[in-house]
Order: sequence, then structure tokens, then C-alpha cells
Amino acid sequence: MESGQAGEDENVAEILAFLQKEGIEYQRRDHAEAKTMDDLMPLMNDLYSAGDVVLKNLFFKDRKMNLFLCSVASDTVVDTKHLQRLLKISNSANLRLAAADLLLSELRTTQGHLSPLSVLLKTSSTPIVYALDIKARHPPTRPDGGPKRVWMHPGRNDVSVGLTVEALERLVQGFGARGVDVRWFDFAVGAGDGS
Repeated sequence: MESGQAGEDENVAEILAFLQKEGIEYQRRDHAEAKTMDDLMPLMNDLYSAGDVVLKNLFFKDRKMNLFLCSVASDTVVDTKHLQRLLKISNSANLRLAAADLLLSELRTTQGHLSPLSVLLKTSSTPIVYALDIKARHPPTRPDGGPKRVWMHPGRNDVSVGLTVEALERLVQGFGARGVDVRWFDFAVGAGDGS
């Protein structure tokens, strides 16, 4: 999808309406289209430098068609073998990025627009395991003393919303009702050491 298409606009409206209805406060930032993290980080550098977390999001499947949404801090490297160890799934599971059509059918979005908020668009009954970086729960202290925020796209990659840590935790607590098993991980622990 290209930014600005009707489906994306509907997704953004649906996500923001949900946040408002649930009383989940957020800050909105409109910016240039950012298809990759390399595109996004210069647009969000002031927030990242202030101690906020900008999420990088990936959608995986395994050989048995189990689905995994993974959100990590922008500076975290995702190694699929390490992710398999964290999720306690065997190496033979063959964890890999899911095809674009699967992402679209399960979360009504495409790569580059994916975020935790995409779960709000989930319409299928297929279970998803959501691996969330502990850095989003415990971001570094902001030098200005302001509330720490976690930034993500609300269904379109030319908009980002920032939730406080408390708002993010409240949001993901409701994911179980949508068939999503939320698991917090420290992606740095054991990375690269085979553990």
C-alpha cells in the first residue's frame, strides 16, 4: 500500500478512535513517509535522544504456521535464532519473516506500517505470540524529566504515536481478548552467546 490510500486512512481512524474510546492518551507526530527504520530514525531522533523508545516491528511465522509479532527498540538487533530461544521454540521450527499477504490477511497492514497497534485491526481467530522488548517497559530516563514514551505507527508510516509506558502496558493487557499472547523479553540477554 502506498501512504494515503483509503484502507490505511481507515486503519488510522479505527486505531485512533479505539485509543480515544479507551481513554489511552497519546501524542501524534505527522512526518514524511518512512518505509524503513533508516527512513524513520532521522525523523524521530529528537525523541530518541530525549530517552523515548522508537519501536521496530517484524512479523514472523514458523514451519507450522504459528505467528509471531516482534516489537523491539530501534537499536536492538533481531536475530531469529536468538528469538527462537527466547520464545522456547526449536531450531527446526524454521522461524522466518511472514509473507506480505499473510501480514495483510492477519493484521490488515503491510511491512513498514506494522506496529503493536496493528493488533487492534486483527480480525482472524489465528493466535499470535507477541514478543515485546523490555526496553519499551523500562526506557532510559529522559533528561528533561518528562514522561517516557514508546513511539509506533498507527497503521500508516507517515504518522507516529507516542504512548507512555503505562498506556502501552494498558493497551497490551487487552491483547489476550484478541488471541494475542504478550510476552516481554530482554533481547540483549543471551544474544550472540548461544544461550
